[in-house]
Amino acid sequence: MDLEIQPSLIADALLTEAQVRKALAKLIRVIERLGEQGLRSHKGIHLHRIQNQSDPVSGLPLESMELTRSARVKCMVKGHCLVLISLHTDHDETYKKR
Repeated sequence: MDLEIQPSLIADALLTEAQVRKALAKLIRVIERLGEQGLRSHKGIHLHRIQNQSDPVSGLPLESMELTRSARVKCMVKGHCLVLISLHTDHDETYKKR
């Protein structure tokens, strides 16, 4: 599966604690070797569709992936590409519309 990482996610990651940065690095390594089916069935990733949220440009549904107990990455699957959009260190913040 191809991977696209939005610059704002990288900027947020640089400002967060080491545990979250390590979890993000591990997630990226795992994603690089999985296809979409493997991504959805992987026991450690926990890809969840976010209710009532979609990308304003493409209309694709937004999803979240667990990094730590509280940190999540908001993302979307765009064809054969996983787009990592934003990093949220507060679990509930991930699911709020922006």
